[in-house]
Amino acid sequence: MVWAILLIVVVFLIASAMPLIRQNIDEKKRLAQTPSEHDPAQGSSDNMDAASRALIYIHGFRSSPLSEKSRALQAVFPDITLASYDTLHPDTGFEQLDEIVRAQLSLRPVLVGSSLGGFWSYQLAKKYALKCVLLNPCMHPEVTLKPCIGPVENMYTGERGVLEKRDLLQYDRYRLEGEAECVVLHEKGDELIPYWESVANFEGKAKLILVEGGSHSFEHLEIAIGEIRSLLASE
Repeated sequence: MVWAILLIVVVFLIASAMPLIRQNIDEKKRLAQTPSEHDPAQGSSDNMDAASRALIYIHGFRSSPLSEKSRALQAVFPDITLASYDTLHPDTGFEQLDEIVRAQLSLRPVLVGSSLGGFWSYQLAKKYALKCVLLNPCMHPEVTLKPCIGPVENMYTGERGVLEKRDLLQYDRYRLEGEAECVVLHEKGDELIPYWESVANFEGKAKLILVEGGSHSFEHLEIAIGEIRSLLASE
């Protein structure tokens, strides 16, 4: 008799608990299927795309990663690669830059080039189907750099060398066919490379932004930073 009563009590308790057990199981399933807002793997695709892109800055002639522009970009983009290369000898310079870019191709780098760095950024962007931002680009260094033939000293490192006419003749072999997706910013106050050169080179082929005032050093960096951010966030 006692065993029968105990059995009835146990069955009653189990029957009473079943709805709670089912509710708990259903809740666990729901949570398992819902992404956690704190899970870094569940970030938006835009953020993931932006985070997955690398950024490489290529300085101009007689400059270096120690330049003001390099430091300003690094302050905004801490993970930027500040490329260092030989600006006197195109053959050597291209090999150095090509190696830097190839090492980061899996990160779909955006290239940013100033002056002579604009020439190299555009050629490398064409070679590897990348995007780039050009600041007061020197697209015809064999002409623009003619007055610099002779002894040359780097403005930031003090390193000295000699630019020869035969060095300038090498640039043409690195001028690739085709176009690259790019943004070109040229300040009208550029005293070294007239802005109309960029108009002739890029109008109808790229997003061309002509900025009032400025100089060859490119003074409106905040405009460039906005364009760089847009390309980093793009597909």
